[in-house]
Amino acid sequence: MESETVFIRYRKALRVVMWLSPAIVLLLGSLDHFMYALSGENAFVGMWAPVSESIWEHLKIAFYPTLFFWTVAYFVFRPLLKDRVAAWFAGAAVAAVFSAFGVVLTQYFAVEAFGLPNEIYVHIPDFFIALCLSQAAGAHAAKLADEKKAAAILTSLAAAVTVVCVIFSVLAVAA
Repeated sequence: MESETVFIRYRKALRVVMWLSPAIVLLLGSLDHFMYALSGENAFVGMWAPVSESIWEHLKIAFYPTLFFWTVAYFVFRPLLKDRVAAWFAGAAVAAVFSAFGVVLTQYFAVEAFGLPNEIYVHIPDFFIALCLSQAAGAHAAKLADEKKAAAILTSLAAAVTVVCVIFSVLAVAA
């Protein structure tokens, strides 16, 4: 009975994250888009903020804010997560990776497939749609993840993507 109550609370925490995170990540990612220029082109800031208008750099406006949000949410809901920590961060990994690539895909489809203009008023709704879908996927993965197998694989994936993003950012700043 105790574990069933904890799981119900865990699922409620996931619903809060799923509904709240798209708006917060949209705000953080939008601010992050300008952070490198505002920092005076600081190389440290360039590790998580886009340093150019390339597609690769725009993956970071969704990836890092998503990981940040899910990590903060972990500390908020930590009492509910004592038995599901790996599953929670597996969900974070899924949400972060899906959000990063989802942003690029939705923008590509809006501009190339549907002929919409390549303008900010098209990109913001695309960004929001990608975030809604990716956060739902992350919450679903966190709910279903096997604590030992899938969670380790997905967490490793997030770590690998983070390392690759940092490497490409350092190369972009150095160029």
